[in-house]
Amino acid sequence: MLIKPEPSLEDLQLQLESTGLKSEDLLKIYKRMTLIRYFEESIRKIYHGKTHSTWPQGS
Repeated sequence: MLIKPEPSLEDLQLQLESTGLKSEDLLKIYKRMTLIRYFEESIRKIYHGKTHSTWPQGS
């Protein structure tokens, strides 16, 4: 198994520049991802162990 080293700060900076996104844009994306993850984990805790049959059935 080949283990890759952690990217250097220079490598990360080059990757950032190649995306065309600004640091502010990436921060907004990260915050949105964090919010979504928090929501998913909250839902998982609420419905842990329940099956889909507990959801109301449409008519």
